[in-house]
Amino acid sequence: MEEAKKSLISEVVTGKVKIVDGQMVKRQPEEMKGSGVKWLGKIPKGWERARLKQLVSLKITDGPHETPEFFDSGIPFLSAEAIVNSEISFPNMRGYISENQYKVYKRNAMFY
Repeated sequence: MEEAKKSLISEVVTGKVKIVDGQMVKRQPEEMKGSGVKWLGKIPKGWERARLKQLVSLKITDGPHETPEFFDSGIPFLSAEAIVNSEISFPNMRGYISENQYKVYKRNAMFY
């Protein structure tokens, strides 16, 4: 069941299937084009491939591998679940971190 779930998610995320009138439909070969990425294969013709760092104004870093302390205000702390429909969804952010936490995480982070 887990493998089937992962396969379905992969097909939806990579555009191999689409939703039409609430039903999942496999895309036809003529709707697809090469992605230029070997492991990804083909993607829908209307899609563009871009690096996330080209779409945002702030540098993306590899954050801590721990759960930070969250606050009501401060610096937004985003995780993968904040990416919805190829956009950053601030309502899905984890919370805010302090300026001090940000400085520590930034010092230890790799920039992409």
